[in-house]
Amino acid sequence: MGFYDINRISYESLANTVKNSKPYRGSGNAYHLGDRTYSARHFRALEDGSFSIWYSHREMIDKLEKGDLKEGWYVGKKPLGIVRPDNSFEFTTVNGLHQGENTLMSELLGVYIHQVKAKGGAIMSVGGFEDYPIFTGLRFDIGTKKPLTQFTVVQPTLNRKRSNAIMKQYKEFLDVYPMYIKAMNDKAAIEVIKDLHDQTDKFNGANFNAKTLKETVDKKHYVDAAFIQYLLHNHWIRSNFRYQLGDGGSGEPRMPREWQESVESVIVRHFRKTILGEIDEAFDWVELPKGKLCASSWDHKIVSPTGEEFKQL
Repeated sequence: MGFYDINRISYESLANTVKNSKPYRGSGNAYHLGDRTYSARHFRALEDGSFSIWYSHREMIDKLEKGDLKEGWYVGKKPLGIVRPDNSFEFTTVNGLHQGENTLMSELLGVYIHQVKAKGGAIMSVGGFEDYPIFTGLRFDIGTKKPLTQFTVVQPTLNRKRSNAIMKQYKEFLDVYPMYIKAMNDKAAIEVIKDLHDQTDKFNGANFNAKTLKETVDKKHYVDAAFIQYLLHNHWIRSNFRYQLGDGGSGEPRMPREWQESVESVIVRHFRKTILGEIDEAFDWVELPKGKLCASSWDHKIVSPTGEEFKQL
């Protein structure tokens, strides 16, 4: 379902809105996108002549822009993107794109923006024939839909011989961790997870991810590594510990029944893929043609001409 009051935009159309309409009262620079009633969908005229696109509580963004917000969810929030005077659009959000935002941006820009896990995340499909990964900083021409940002997409293919040799380095972990886990009771397991919760800022994704697992195994901290792999694939446990250890919780999280078997099952099914995904040498890398993305079990890389990697939203 789309936003039927939303028209496609260009730099000229937004400039005409600013010229012929009044900003929302109290904002100074916020104008409607579509029906004025739905003020969360709005754009703002910037000092450099560009326009920022927002889909967020308009009054809260007014406060954010004026510097009146010092804490809370909106602090640090960025617009979805910027429309430049050369009629280009640049994605500026750092928080990812959600369903409503995807729909709004599709209507505004005349493309199909959607999420495809097998292709890395957020994608901009053009004309049904071209797919481009969306990342913070991606800039494209609104008229032609062609990217202006220079980048290449390289697709990994697992090299079986090299990957098998790499996995031999982790045989000790795979042999040893079951003995530690089977010897632990619920209290000991809870203490390990509490420590991980505290060390990673409540399982914050920036500090708690596949890289964390690899570094922990490489340090031979095998018990921590086993629980990291378990928690990476168990959202319920992470959420429960966050809640119980938070201000509103009891401070006494519990382990589920038969958790030892669950830890082993997760490691058997996921450890190889999680570890190899962090080791470039396990793969052969092929540059994809412009506008082409391939579904894969392994994440592709988006690389600038200088070698900088872009993170797909």
